[in-house]
Amino acid sequence: MDRHLLSERDICTKFITPAIGQAGWAQHQFREEVTTKAKRSSATSLTTTSPSL
Repeated sequence: MDRHLLSERDICTKFITPAIGQAGWAQHQFREEVTTKAKRSSATSLTTTSPSL
């Protein structure tokens, strides 16, 4: 198999996704590709604060 002839999607499916699975990740813990809409979106993170001493 000549890797130079494979598409990006083929490489992900044949090599990257199996490697992620072998590293211990379950299929429901990651997505191969996500399509987004062309609208505004935001990401939030959870932060914690330490109590004052």
